[in-house]
Amino acid sequence: MGPTRLYLTNPRLALSFSSLALILISIPIAYVVGVVVYRIWFHPLSKYPGPKIAAATRFWWARQQLGGRFPLLVHDLHVKHGEIVRIAPNELSFSGAAAWKDIYGFRNGLPENRKDPGENTDADHRHPTIINADRQTHGELRKLLSNAFSDKTLKGQEPVLLHYVDLLIERLKEEAAKEPVMDLVRWYNYVTFDIIGHLAFNEPFDCLKNTEYVSIALLQPLYFHRLLPFLGCRR
Repeated sequence: MGPTRLYLTNPRLALSFSSLALILISIPIAYVVGVVVYRIWFHPLSKYPGPKIAAATRFWWARQQLGGRFPLLVHDLHVKHGEIVRIAPNELSFSGAAAWKDIYGFRNGLPENRKDPGENTDADHRHPTIINADRQTHGELRKLLSNAFSDKTLKGQEPVLLHYVDLLIERLKEEAAKEPVMDLVRWYNYVTFDIIGHLAFNEPFDCLKNTEYVSIALLQPLYFHRLLPFLGCRR
């Protein structure tokens, strides 16, 4: 027995299927067009200048971020349009000094502005960093870190900084006697790495001494044990 075939002989039935297919295709297209029109002309941020494509879709923002030119493009937009520029459907960029206080400063009688969850890049959202933490957790972390940034503590680190600055000058004099041209960026990186190593782990990476960057592969087992108390307190 051969396969059974169904033929639609009723033209009205065939037309109804075509209409249904057209409706199913039209609905998402109409939705997208409606969203684009709303974002460009009727959104609460529509009055702010900026690229129309940035107002319509987040793809422009993502493309510029991935291309590595986003900060330069935003700077050009501020030069062209002023202190406030729309760079995404729901995002503005501010370049004025007054905006810093309004956004990040204390506001009498008002709670602080909520952080955008979409900007949270923490690996573990249960244990956020101080930048992405909510107000209560931020206060707890700030209390733990405040002593390290007190005026007395910072002045106490001055001998450490002077030691590595003097060592940098000494090493530069030695190298200048051998090489008339030097890469100062590399040497500034060396002294920065040694200072950070001393302040964070109480011993340098010896970049100035060895005239080379420290290997990450050597860093992990060498200093991991010093991080265990910090890791353990955040379980």
